[in-house]
Amino acid sequence: EVTMKEFQQQLHRDLPPTRLFGYNGVYPGPTFEVQKHEKVAVKWLNKLPDRHFLPVDHTLHDDGHHEHEVKTVVHLHGGCTPADSDGYPEAWYTKDFHAKGPFFEREVYEYPNEQDATALWYHDHAMAITRLNVYAGLVGLYFIRDREERSLNLPKGEYEIPLLIQDKSFHEDGSLFYPRQP
Repeated sequence: EVTMKEFQQQLHRDLPPTRLFGYNGVYPGPTFEVQKHEKVAVKWLNKLPDRHFLPVDHTLHDDGHHEHEVKTVVHLHGGCTPADSDGYPEAWYTKDFHAKGPFFEREVYEYPNEQDATALWYHDHAMAITRLNVYAGLVGLYFIRDREERSLNLPKGEYEIPLLIQDKSFHEDGSLFYPRQP
């Protein structure tokens, strides 16, 4: 199980802690490191508050999706994933699965990891709110390893430094800046 929740974390040495959403209460979320053909099942639990701390634009995709302000669905970006575990934008769900989008199919996602070694990332993909949830911190890394990669003379262990780069703006109090209007 991986739990999405709100927390605070210091992102810059000169600023106070920042309010974030994250997987297991860390930003970025936990890093998955799996072997090719190693099947992984994850129950992504939404324990986020009902109201978003960033400004939500209710005019986007205004077809009833905004009845629930904080909804999520996890997408493994670049992963060869079965459709019912792909994190389709309209497969969203709210806190504790109380409400579900029209394409919601399952609570536990399955990742077969059949592709060659690669570096992927996972992130929120919910309809009309992806940009806010990703900006708020719902991102993490996912590595698939294989025999061929192990045979290469690549940095390993403490010498392998994965990078996840995100552009963020801050208020002086450490909170995330996000414009109310484009």
